[in-house]
Amino acid sequence: MGKGKLLPVLIASPGLMLGSAALYAGDIKVYSHAQVEIASVDDGTNTATAVQDNARGRVGVSGSEDLGNGLTGIAMFEFKTDTADNTAGSGTSQASLTGREAHVGLKGGFGTLQLGTLKSPYKYSGGIKYDPFVTTFLEARANGAMTSGAYGHKSFLANSFSYQTPNINGFDGWVAYSLDESGNSNGDDGDYSLRVMYKQDMFEVFLAAVHNNTDQSPVEYDSVKVGGKIKFMKAHSVAGQFEMTESVSAGSVTTETDLWFLGYTFTMDKTTLVAQMGQTQPDTANTNDTDYYSLGAIYKFSKTYRVFGGYRSTDNDTVAGEQSVISVGLRMNFG
Repeated sequence: MGKGKLLPVLIASPGLMLGSAALYAGDIKVYSHAQVEIASVDDGTNTATAVQDNARGRVGVSGSEDLGNGLTGIAMFEFKTDTADNTAGSGTSQASLTGREAHVGLKGGFGTLQLGTLKSPYKYSGGIKYDPFVTTFLEARANGAMTSGAYGHKSFLANSFSYQTPNINGFDGWVAYSLDESGNSNGDDGDYSLRVMYKQDMFEVFLAAVHNNTDQSPVEYDSVKVGGKIKFMKAHSVAGQFEMTESVSAGSVTTETDLWFLGYTFTMDKTTLVAQMGQTQPDTANTNDTDYYSLGAIYKFSKTYRVFGGYRSTDNDTVAGEQSVISVGLRMNFG
């Protein structure tokens, strides 16, 4: 079945699932996110208007079943779709779907075990969880304050298994490991991502790491980050992280880069005000630092519907110059 033909099947699936409820003892959930932004993007030379989804659109189905003895079977498939440009190309008015997360797993008192294409502990410790503007024009990743790429804060870990411990006195651990990437363009076996976190009601701290061997350049990539978040006076929160990356090229040239991110939010009723900043600091002599900051607000009409907007600046003097963005968007999560 082609990708363009799959979305109607997913949309129709609630009826199919209800019709087969007698054959399935667990719970099934079909869900989706839809988002569109309009932005003025100024790169110092040209100013353009952009209308984009920015990787927020998605549709998925998840299932869980009580297996008894404290065990629960879990599974899910999630696909990315573009809300702003919902086509499969070549003028065909069909939805284009690409894979995101997909897994089957088991959870219980021992923790959670998953196998498939999985979330990265590195990406989901701090990272995109600390950025209220993630998947918008205003986000920190790839704009100067957080790493991007499959082993930074983008994409998922294919052909992998993961294990997350239960929370024990505020501590938990999470590791994902690739057993076999022979059919995956990311390269060799032995890639991993891990984190250790301590969390209480008002604060958390974590240490995370990721490692990738590849048959492409860079041939080896490692990153370590530390970070944390604190909430105070109910309405305020401050979150930050520091990343240290090292990549080795095919010519055995090592490049080290440091990145930091700091964010503040103030929430009052349905409105959240956001201020964020950060910097990328490469060790190469011919590349200057990249500075990032963004200011904006999010207004939630409900738990599922929001409007957001703000301003972002990403400034690199020698490589890309300065990019300034003013953006406003709408998002709805349903299902």
